[in-house]
Amino acid sequence: MAGCACCRVCPGIDAAPPADAAHATLTPAMEIAELPREGLLRRFRVVLPPGPIGTECARRLAELAAGLDQNGALPEAQRSAMLRRSEAAIHADILGQAIERAIANILRDFGIRPAARPSITLEPRATDGAHVVAISLEALPEVTPPELGTITLDCVTAEPDAAEVDAALQALRRRHGVWHALNDAGAAPGDEITCDISAWVAPNLLRNPGAQCVDEHGQALPLHWELLPHGTLVPRVAGSGMTDGHGYLDLRYQGRVTPDTPAVLAFDARNAVPAAPGQLFTLMADIRLVAGVLPQDVEVTLSLDEFAGPAPRALGAHAARVMPGDGADSPALVSLAAQAGADAALSHIRAALYVGGTAHDAVDFTLRVASPCLLSPTLPPATPHPALRAERFAWRLGEDGALPGLDPELAGLRPGEVRRVSLTAPLRSAALPDELAGRELVVEARAHALRRLELPPLDEEFAKLCGQTDLAALRVSLADDLRQEFAAMTVRLLRHALLARLADADAAQGLPPSLVEAEYRMLAKTAPQSEGATLRALAERRLRLRMVLRKLGEGFGLNIAARDLEAALTQEAARFPGQEAEALAFLRGNAAAARRVADQLWTRRVIEHALTRVQLREQVVSASALRDAATRAAAGPGLDDAHG
Repeated sequence: MAGCACCRVCPGIDAAPPADAAHATLTPAMEIAELPREGLLRRFRVVLPPGPIGTECARRLAELAAGLDQNGALPEAQRSAMLRRSEAAIHADILGQAIERAIANILRDFGIRPAARPSITLEPRATDGAHVVAISLEALPEVTPPELGTITLDCVTAEPDAAEVDAALQALRRRHGVWHALNDAGAAPGDEITCDISAWVAPNLLRNPGAQCVDEHGQALPLHWELLPHGTLVPRVAGSGMTDGHGYLDLRYQGRVTPDTPAVLAFDARNAVPAAPGQLFTLMADIRLVAGVLPQDVEVTLSLDEFAGPAPRALGAHAARVMPGDGADSPALVSLAAQAGADAALSHIRAALYVGGTAHDAVDFTLRVASPCLLSPTLPPATPHPALRAERFAWRLGEDGALPGLDPELAGLRPGEVRRVSLTAPLRSAALPDELAGRELVVEARAHALRRLELPPLDEEFAKLCGQTDLAALRVSLADDLRQEFAAMTVRLLRHALLARLADADAAQGLPPSLVEAEYRMLAKTAPQSEGATLRALAERRLRLRMVLRKLGEGFGLNIAARDLEAALTQEAARFPGQEAEALAFLRGNAAAARRVADQLWTRRVIEHALTRVQLREQVVSASALRDAATRAAAGPGLDDAHG
């Protein structure tokens, strides 16, 4: 948005009397002209007369020369060279001071609150020798806080019921429980187990799971795949491509379905995957119906076919009917887990997709097949993944302390035993590297120790151990503790709701792009998985919130007393156990750190004061609903820490 251009003569620092004569020589009139505005970008052209700067430079050089002469005679050539070298530095220092005074005058006379340090450019000097300086800066916009009295917030509260008190009582019993070692018992939920953990990324036994085709047009079968039509149901390749980084193949099935003559899509040759009697296998594939209609009596089946001998002879099969996803975007991962038969002649296994069923005339549909994966947990690679190894790692079963999904697989494990299981890594987990998201893992747990918690009896002695006269008094005390916990959650939710309302306040002329970008980059580091547009919108709301809180605080006229700041510094130092004295000394001696603590305390006071002026609407909910709401409010980067 373009604004007016104006020019005025500013009296330097006349508004603040010069501290000495040297500074007084830099106070003559300077010309400041504002150029057309561009939104929040303010641009100025400053002309600094050459006379005062030259006079001050000559005065300082004279002082330097007199000092050199007093310290002993120097050869004239050396003296002149030293003065020439010093002249440029002195001139630059004087010019820098004049520019700083020009910036101060601009901020004062034009009523600007800068968003960041101004940008300064020296332009060619004028014909009369005057210095010409271009100054540009982003101004903070004016924000209009909402009328607090018109804001109504839900005051979400909960009252502890008998079930909540019982749960707190059991938690208290667990804190007073005694651990006992178990040597002959199997692990159960709640037990503490100590294991060596090793995990491998399970290898895909198929040679071409990516469905790479042999021609660039995608009209041929992928390498190593085989299509075996039977009877009158004839599948043909309808196309191929890539989705989510994986290749897929579209097969169009046309014709008549007859019993006992299914069409077979083999994901590898009969003699490609070795197998042994009793070996475990898991076959998975992404299968979707992308065109036509799949009749109910037409079956789509995953199969593991067993063969024997160098010229493979069929032994049998393990099959499971699956339901393809309906549409290209629907969930479609299907699987089959089976154990190979006991026939000693078994030598190979083949993964395949069968389409058949009872008699049906004139079918016409297209299946999209992608990401076939054949795993065997009995065949891990030689070296475990470096991020998935731990020695004598202890955790409580049921808390997913080792790997997500591992705990149920270890039920019944005894000290000294080894168990190997297959797991699918979750798509998102703080416990696993991103590279393992969704991958199939083979995990081996070697148990060393097992402990079980013995809880104390729930009787009068236990109540006295907890500082109460009897169980009734203990329950009353626990209920009071829960009320305090719930009250703290209520306050946090009120703060969260208030900040959300304040962050929606209007900011005239938008927000400074440089501040939005800086806030966005900071958020991107803390939440790299979030969408860019979402983070940028959050960055803008956080900036508006800071400006609104500052505006409200100025209107409230709040001040921080010295004793309150000292208490806040002490509280901050307490975050460093064992180093409280050193931390407190640092905070007291570091102006920037102390200012940060003071700003946080001032902002908290502003929020507390604002909450006293809004309207509250009480809403009583269950304890679980209150906890869920508090958890959602605290999840991920948001507004609650934007003012810190």
